[in-house]
Amino acid sequence: MHRAAASAGGSLAAFFFLVFVLSIPFYVAGSLVKIQLLPGLPVSALALVSPALAASIMTWREKRLAGLIALLKRSFDFHRIKPKSWLLPMLLFMPCATVLEYAVMRALDFPLPEPRVSLQRALLLLVPLFAAALAEELGRSGYAIERLEARWTALASGFY
Repeated sequence: MHRAAASAGGSLAAFFFLVFVLSIPFYVAGSLVKIQLLPGLPVSALALVSPALAASIMTWREKRLAGLIALLKRSFDFHRIKPKSWLLPMLLFMPCATVLEYAVMRALDFPLPEPRVSLQRALLLLVPLFAAALAEELGRSGYAIERLEARWTALASGFY
């Protein structure tokens, strides 16, 4: 193992430990408070910001403000996506999978509730859901993936 991978290992262990520790208060709060952010979404779901918080803390510790700015810029760095033909499948995969799932459930006569969310509400939910996904991916993909791939293959790194 080369030196960069060896030093990345320690920061990886610290990163995952920090994600775990930062998640604990959200799960404790979720078990104590019966408030739901949305129907079926407990307060403990806010723990998904833990990877971004941990990545920010670790990056600040390692590279200070310049590193933190670089980490945050990676969130919207479309130049890293090669080839560009992947942009459309990336954007359409989940909506298409959801519609396909719904169609299969209808075809198999699964009991489905009538939708109670208006299109406007659904579009408004895109903002917090996008922010939630961004927070999780910023930590995992923005901070950890390159360190994992320095030690293991891309396939093995995907299982973390």
